[in-house]
Amino acid sequence: MDPSAGEFDEHPHRFYATFETENESDATAGPRALIVGDGPRKLGNSTANDYVLAMIARELKHHQYQVVSHSNNPNSLLMTQWLSDKVYL
Repeated sequence: MDPSAGEFDEHPHRFYATFETENESDATAGPRALIVGDGPRKLGNSTANDYVLAMIARELKHHQYQVVSHSNNPNSLLMTQWLSDKVYL
């Protein structure tokens, strides 16, 4: 996902695992909500789960929460910057 190996800031709202005390993410001010979700990998119930998590994120943003999501699926709706302020892969 990061072909420039960190030379350019390509995905400012996406973060990867941290190592010991190194952390590339800055703390955000205000109330935050963490959504730990697993997006769809196949059609069926998984797709419905991703839709529900996206609607929860949209409602949280409507109520002025900073939405932080954790997902291992690059196709999840939570990966978009309109639904999540920070995404941890």
